[in-house]
Amino acid sequence: MGGGAAHLASTMVEAFEDGETADDDDVGNADEESQAGENIIECSGCGLLADHEVLRERKRGNGADFLLKCCECGCVHTVQFRPPKIINIPIMLTEGAKSKIEKIAMEEDEFLSLEVIFAHDEKHWRLTRLENRKGKSVKHIVASDLSRATALRADRLQIKITMTEGEDSNADTIEVDAEKIFSAGSIIRHDGRKWRIRAIHTGTERTLTGKVPALEVKRLYLHEPPTFEEIVPRTGRERRQAWKEGRLGFNPNPVDLKKQPRGSGDSRGRGGDSSQRR
Repeated sequence: MGGGAAHLASTMVEAFEDGETADDDDVGNADEESQAGENIIECSGCGLLADHEVLRERKRGNGADFLLKCCECGCVHTVQFRPPKIINIPIMLTEGAKSKIEKIAMEEDEFLSLEVIFAHDEKHWRLTRLENRKGKSVKHIVASDLSRATALRADRLQIKITMTEGEDSNADTIEVDAEKIFSAGSIIRHDGRKWRIRAIHTGTERTLTGKVPALEVKRLYLHEPPTFEEIVPRTGRERRQAWKEGRLGFNPNPVDLKKQPRGSGDSRGRGGDSSQRR
């Protein structure tokens, strides 16, 4: 048994060593294959996508010229590699009421489309107009054919507002998220004060009701919200309550709701005191 065990152990060691050698060979072959596959291009001789041997390399500016030999047909040919040329395109960047023209660098073969969002000056912008060299507006264009473009701030919007207080009106702007939705009649805060959105102008119409996304808003018309005394009663219950508070005609003993505890009320309004009915 002792000899058999020793023979089995030596066999396992030999197998392990053989396995290690095989694994190393496999790794080496894989490295050679990966290196060989790095130069696969179309051969000008046979027209196949084949591996090529680099015979010579010469620097040409930012690129290089490679003399290659096809591993399939043996054809020797030269391939030129050149990085795309960088060009500067004037783009008008609009952020609310402010606009500026900046020259933005891009590769000449870059493909541009309307509504594409790009980053510049730590902000995001959306392309809204593209013009070719003939001054014609297009939806898609290659950068080399682009003469100028316009873009709007995509992540934050500046919206014009008109604040009306009595007979005085003042103009200003507010900055909001692009996803914000405004609702006519709602209350917003500006400069530490509350304002009611009286109307929303979209550029084509002015609406007094409904909701409008911030992207479609051209101007907000803000009024001071009505005070407690200015609220006009519309229903019978509101009119009775307004009379109790002295807001409708003469009432010798008006009720101040602001000072009246919750739950307390005039029992006479609900049929009088139960002790008197007895």
